[in-house]
Amino acid sequence: MNTLFNIISTAASALLYAAALFSAPLLAAIPSMTETMPMSHNHGAMMAETATAPTDVYHSRGQIKAWNTNSVAIAHSAVSALNWPPMTMTFSLPDNLVPAPIPLGTSVTFSFRQTEQGYQLTAISAQQP
Repeated sequence: MNTLFNIISTAASALLYAAALFSAPLLAAIPSMTETMPMSHNHGAMMAETATAPTDVYHSRGQIKAWNTNSVAIAHSAVSALNWPPMTMTFSLPDNLVPAPIPLGTSVTFSFRQTEQGYQLTAISAQQP
């Protein structure tokens, strides 16, 4: 019985050794997780994408103070989303928003967004008195 146990034990050990020996090249051929799933991150690029991605659009009411070809100055009410008090500021006009100039002193509602160059109108309309 002891001899049978030794033969089985030796055969099992030989099989395990052979399996390990012959599977090593197979395991080496399988790409590791780091090769199949890149783990390097360029956080600077992610931040740059966030900075250039479309931002929130804010809304306010105001009065036209100046109208130029590329910009509009508006005395506007507080913008609570930005913690801004009432003030007069200039907004740029985007190329795709070229409305007819609104007369000075006209009450308006408008929306705007922040860009790399400053604040840009996204919509503007005169309000009825």
